[in-house]
Amino acid sequence: MAQTTGGASRSNFKLEVSTDGTTWTDISGSAAGVTPSGGEQMIGEQQTADGSFPIVAGAKKFSMRQFEFNCVYTEAAGEPWKVVSARYNSVNPTIYCRYSPMGGAIGTQRFLMADNAGSAFACPIINCLPPEGDASTGDILMFTFSVNAPRSYETTIAS
Repeated sequence: MAQTTGGASRSNFKLEVSTDGTTWTDISGSAAGVTPSGGEQMIGEQQTADGSFPIVAGAKKFSMRQFEFNCVYTEAAGEPWKVVSARYNSVNPTIYCRYSPMGGAIGTQRFLMADNAGSAFACPIINCLPPEGDASTGDILMFTFSVNAPRSYETTIAS
C-alpha cells in the first residue's frame, strides 16, 4: 500500500455544546484539547481442560465513551467555563457535545455523543475542574471537563 497523503493537523477541530440537544454553541475559540477514551468491546475468555490457550469471543457490546475537554478559563458570560460549570452545579448536571476533528466543514466527519439509536445524548458531566495555579509560569489558565456517553456516533456533515 502506498503512503497516504491525506493527513490533517490535530489542531483545527471544532467543539460544540448544547443544553437542549438542538441549539449548538461553538466553543472552539476556547477549546484547546479533546481526549476521547473508552468504547472497548466486552471480550469473554474461557480456559478449558484441553489446551494451553483460552477460547476468546467478542460480545458485540461496548463500554461507554468518555471525552475530556480542555478549555481556556475566562469568567465572561457565555464562555465555556460559565456554561459548563453552571450545568455541572445545577439540578441537571448534563450537557450535549459534538466534536469535528477536521474543523466542521461540509463533507467532514462529526462525532456526536449519542444514545444507542444515534441521537444526541445528554451526557452526565463527570467533572468540571477549575484551573490549576502555578506561580512559576505565565501559561494561560485552563479548565477541564469530562463527559460520558453510551457511544460516539460518526456522521458526515451535510450542512
